[in-house]
Amino acid sequence: MSDNDFNTLLLATHVKGRLTFIGTIPAEKIPVDIRQKLLVRMRQLDTFRPIIKVPQAAKWVKPQLMCRVKDVDWSEAKPDLMEPKFDILLQELPSRR
Repeated sequence: MSDNDFNTLLLATHVKGRLTFIGTIPAEKIPVDIRQKLLVRMRQLDTFRPIIKVPQAAKWVKPQLMCRVKDVDWSEAKPDLMEPKFDILLQELPSRR
């Protein structure tokens, strides 16, 4: 991974009232133009504080970016997307300063 890209997008959503990690999307599965927009925005939202627990090391951003993903199915055992596919980038959430 270079400074001009990222390799994985971590996904979270509200599950039972809590922000919960639900899966990942490899960066190469996101259209290049959208990936570049995300990268620029993620640099502006950089934070050192982890937002949620995830099973891997991550670089954190403030939770303002939203996207829609498509998936075949949810895991029965826990709230995980089985094979999420990036759909579109959505409007950002307002900042909670």
